[in-house]
Amino acid sequence: MPVTAVPQTLLDVAATEPVETVRYMLAEADYHRLIDFGAFGQILGRGKPGSATLRRALEIHNPDLARTKSPVEREFLALCEESGVPRPLVNVRVCGFRVDCYWPEYRLVVELDGGKGHGTERQVGAGPPKAKRRRRVREA
Repeated sequence: MPVTAVPQTLLDVAATEPVETVRYMLAEADYHRLIDFGAFGQILGRGKPGSATLRRALEIHNPDLARTKSPVEREFLALCEESGVPRPLVNVRVCGFRVDCYWPEYRLVVELDGGKGHGTERQVGAGPPKAKRRRRVREA
């Protein structure tokens, strides 16, 4: 069965997908130590479909994208980049709780909840566990 190397697969994907998709795939491949960054020079070239997109993904590579657990988290990191906000630590433990984004230098935690966790009025109003967690983190 024919297979391609990871850099070639990323180039193939870059020919049809947006740069954000390629960045996420690049981060995942990097996290799992599946790529040799030197190999990209051999496959990228003028006129090769996907080269421009993959080059851009390599320029703005963010290994922390592999630590995200949802599209909302990836979009938030992109928003931080676009706004000049320093990169947070992603999905780390703070005071015994896993938090989505953490800036230790500011003692700031951001939780990103999509519709699955807070899609109904009842879920939005059901906050005591989160309130306790916020207090505990704030006091640390």
